[in-house]
Amino acid sequence: MIALLLAPAINGLGCWGARWLQADAVAVYGGAHNVPDMRWPTLVVMVWWVPVSFWILSCGWDGAQTLAAWLVFVSLLGVLGLVDARTGILPNELTVVLIIGGLIWNTLAAARSLPPPAYCWGVVLGWLVPSLLNAWHERWRGLMVIGQGDARMLAGLGAWLGVSALPSVWIFACLAMLAYAVCQAFVSRHWRSQLPFGPFLAAGGCAAMFGQQTGLGLLG
Repeated sequence: MIALLLAPAINGLGCWGARWLQADAVAVYGGAHNVPDMRWPTLVVMVWWVPVSFWILSCGWDGAQTLAAWLVFVSLLGVLGLVDARTGILPNELTVVLIIGGLIWNTLAAARSLPPPAYCWGVVLGWLVPSLLNAWHERWRGLMVIGQGDARMLAGLGAWLGVSALPSVWIFACLAMLAYAVCQAFVSRHWRSQLPFGPFLAAGGCAAMFGQQTGLGLLG
């Protein structure tokens, strides 16, 4: 029930953020007609956000701090996914909060003065690998395929989940985006080659978190 009550608040924050960034999106993409148009943005995000939130709230965590931390994690992912779905932009303000929040949480959870190396490497490689892939593709084809917002979001997921979770996040996100693209093409009879990646990265991050917490290696 709490997850269902939180969902409108997350959706409202996502809509507000999208309106705030709309002018920037038009400028970045060179016109309103070029801004990525994702069908059913709320449905695409809430179809994974509500079950994951319900699962987090129903788990017997060790302390309220752990429950609050993972709720913050999925809430940030929900808002980021909704904003990106509507504007094609992942705001620095939220991706940086995702990175810093993950490092702080894992430092506290490990009772250390510095974040454990696995999460620091998660940030470094989460940003570096997609950035290098994008630079290579841009030099080869003259087109950017992975934005810096996506790279920072993956770095944030690395800060929360660790470097070992990044391949699972990436694979799940790509498969989810492919499934969505096929469904959208079937409904609209038109294949869109440009889609926001943020909602699918968010879903991949939640799948990897679920895998880590439940011991399902293929997901975590």
